[in-house]
Amino acid sequence: MQLKNSSDNLVSKYVQEISPIEYEPTKIKNKLFDGTYHVQTIGDPQPYVNVEVFVNELQLDTINLGQANGEIFTLIKDEVSYTGYIDEPVQWARKTPRWTKENVLYFGIFKFYINEIGEL
Repeated sequence: MQLKNSSDNLVSKYVQEISPIEYEPTKIKNKLFDGTYHVQTIGDPQPYVNVEVFVNELQLDTINLGQANGEIFTLIKDEVSYTGYIDEPVQWARKTPRWTKENVLYFGIFKFYINEIGEL
C-alpha cells in the first residue's frame, strides 16, 4: 500500500492500514417548537477511508503541507487506486527517537475523502 502526491511522487510506501469505504452524509438537523427534530440530508454522501501511515519527518511535512493546501493524493491498495484529499490535520505520534529528519519515524492517522476510484 502506498501514498502518492499530485506530482505522482511516492510520499510513503508504509501505509499500514486502509479501512473499508465509509460514507459521510451532509445533514441539517433542526429542533422544532414541539421538541421533535427535522433531519434533512443534502446530496450524496461523501465516501472516505481511514488511513494509518508510517513516515519520516520529511514525508510528514509533505503530507501536512498537502493537507493545508488541499492537494490531491492517491492511495494505492492492491490493484485499486483512490484519488482524493485529506480534509483535517493528521494526528501524528513519534515512534522512534530523534536522530535526523530522514530516520525519525512518525505514525499518522487521517480520514481520506475519495473523489475517484480506479483500477491499476
